[in-house]
Amino acid sequence: YYYQWLQNLDDLNWTTSPNATGTSVQASFDPPILNTTTYYQRRIISGRCINYSSSVKITVLPSITGNLIDRSDSVICEGSVFTNLSATAPAGGSGAFTYLWQDSITSGLWQPAAGTNTNATHAPSVVPFATTEHRYFRRVVISGPDDVCKKYTSPIMLTMWQAIENNNLSADQTIC
Repeated sequence: YYYQWLQNLDDLNWTTSPNATGTSVQASFDPPILNTTTYYQRRIISGRCINYSSSVKITVLPSITGNLIDRSDSVICEGSVFTNLSATAPAGGSGAFTYLWQDSITSGLWQPAAGTNTNATHAPSVVPFATTEHRYFRRVVISGPDDVCKKYTSPIMLTMWQAIENNNLSADQTIC
């Protein structure tokens, strides 16, 4: 068999469509980086026989923009609570967004943040700070079918200092 991949921007008039960009003479085809929605079709030639596949559409969504945390690192003392974390509104993707707030003790290995972590804003729980004074937080914005578009904020560090204990004076004294 001889394979020929064709590409098209509107899924019409395949007879005048150009060959697909890249190596396109194999049974399978790995398209290059795309900037616009593109349709592909495979033509197979065997002797005098020619067969065209149905077309497949690769939809290119715009990259997610926005999603910037709009505050600096924060420090509180035990017994206080952190103010809610938020980030600028996202745009791009499919236009519909889901959120996931994550935390990390190293700004490297990320896990879902404690508490309700799927809203546009996040109220950090102070419970994880009982064992670690510093934690990093970031928001992931997700969009598109199969969560194909993702954008991460830069991390922000939150610190909770442990309460001062045993700051008691023994008793009044008189001296000369």
